[in-house]
Amino acid sequence: MRPIHISDVPTDRRGDATYCNPKPKEKMKNNVKIFRIRGTAGGDRIKYPGPTSAETAAMPLVKILIQSAVSDGSNWMTLDIKGFYLAHDMDRPEYIRIPLRFLSDASLDKHNLRTYISNKSILFEVNKTMYGLPQAGRLAQDALLAQLAQHGYHQTQTSMLFRHTDNGTTFSLVVDDFGVKYTNRAGAQHLIDTLQNSGYELSIDWEGRKYLGFQLDFATDRLSVALSLPGYIDKVLRQHAPHITRAAASPAVYNPPSYGAKSQVVVKDTSAPLSGSRATRLAASSALFFTTHAPSTQSFSPQQPHMRLSNLGQPAPSTLKPPDYSNTAIATQTIDSFSTPATCIFTSNLTRLSTLARKVVPSLALASTSRTTAEEMIMS
Repeated sequence: MRPIHISDVPTDRRGDATYCNPKPKEKMKNNVKIFRIRGTAGGDRIKYPGPTSAETAAMPLVKILIQSAVSDGSNWMTLDIKGFYLAHDMDRPEYIRIPLRFLSDASLDKHNLRTYISNKSILFEVNKTMYGLPQAGRLAQDALLAQLAQHGYHQTQTSMLFRHTDNGTTFSLVVDDFGVKYTNRAGAQHLIDTLQNSGYELSIDWEGRKYLGFQLDFATDRLSVALSLPGYIDKVLRQHAPHITRAAASPAVYNPPSYGAKSQVVVKDTSAPLSGSRATRLAASSALFFTTHAPSTQSFSPQQPHMRLSNLGQPAPSTLKPPDYSNTAIATQTIDSFSTPATCIFTSNLTRLSTLARKVVPSLALASTSRTTAEEMIMS
């Protein structure tokens, strides 16, 4: 990266000049919190004409590979490449601006940058990959795969699953994270030497306790392994906890309240009945009982103000009085012969009622000894 003047940028590329967004990073190492600053290019303005997407191993593949290491009695370890996106050759330069507020006077004097100041920033030409460039991931992966292929590591028919031609070392690759299954230590060391001799700096974990955010706990006999995400549930609860969310009963038909000076009155449904031979408006006294029991084929009369559904093989309730639903849309009543409450729901539209019935009791079946339809029974 070198400082330049705006006149040094080709005219057709001046619109691609983006900004630099330094991001503070922190991590724990040996119980010590380490802070660092990572410069990131804003890639939203860059119009790169080539491919930018990079492949990664699928999560099912990773789990199968871990399971196969346990089943075969093989060994497991993980590798991580440091600075994977940095310092790879690019087929064209990119241009970024760094505001002066991110540059100290000492840096300006040390690198002779004051002559390049324009609009309270300095323009730089970038010739190596860096974080934020849209093509950085693809170029870094292409360079890595080329180095691996030169040393006998080739991708199988499964995307991002690699195997050595001779020593049998197999690994999954997710960006810069390697999950390695090996049978002998020499095979794993060959992979490590290949990467280090290619110029990559590695983090090596021979125990393979962590991979892709998962914690791997192997049994003492190495015949089983448990995957977990410590702290994940607490993190989700903190992010999505309903701090001030009010509960709401469902299902229900919502009637907007009428706000008055001294009271709030629920507006009653006074709309006219639907026209047609199959009018679907229901009287307030009509009700349909749903229960968690399987419905029987018990018959009922059209003159009954309610329908009874009982368990197969169980006697119907001896006495069942229709409740009063004059000013409510939902009521709950316990039937003596049933072990669970029954919820009574009525609505002013049979289509809505049928839809709701299918959602609440998908297996609901109504049977009758007469040819009268269920709609006519409810309408009676």
